[in-house]
Amino acid sequence: MSKGARVKTNDTGKPEHILTMTGRVEKFANITPRLLRMVGMAGQPMSGLATITPQKKYDFKIIKAFAEKGVDIKVNLAPRPEGTPGYILTVENLKKTIGRYYDTVIIKTDSKLKPILKIKVYGNIIKSKKKETG
Repeated sequence: MSKGARVKTNDTGKPEHILTMTGRVEKFANITPRLLRMVGMAGQPMSGLATITPQKKYDFKIIKAFAEKGVDIKVNLAPRPEGTPGYILTVENLKKTIGRYYDTVIIKTDSKLKPILKIKVYGNIIKSKKKETG
């Protein structure tokens, strides 16, 4: 990764400098997807799944997962099947009325390096399509 910044100084000979910082960014965990989008009809069950897999270098355990607002979604966390590292996060819609909502799943880990991970949740409950008779 490389990022640059323009710095203004009081040096009349060179009033601006460009500083560039370069470094390697290592992934702490694979989270797929990073954003859960759930769209469905009012009255129908709706849920989404995300997988969280620690990188071997940063092996950690998840202590707790919960919805930040906790009004429109319910969160469940379970280990992946035997022999597969990581966790499966299930997010279930609780909203009954038509409309959109946003929340964030907070995931607490036992890591001092990264004690909290976040997954954004977007939900949209749409009007159910009723069959017309005639």
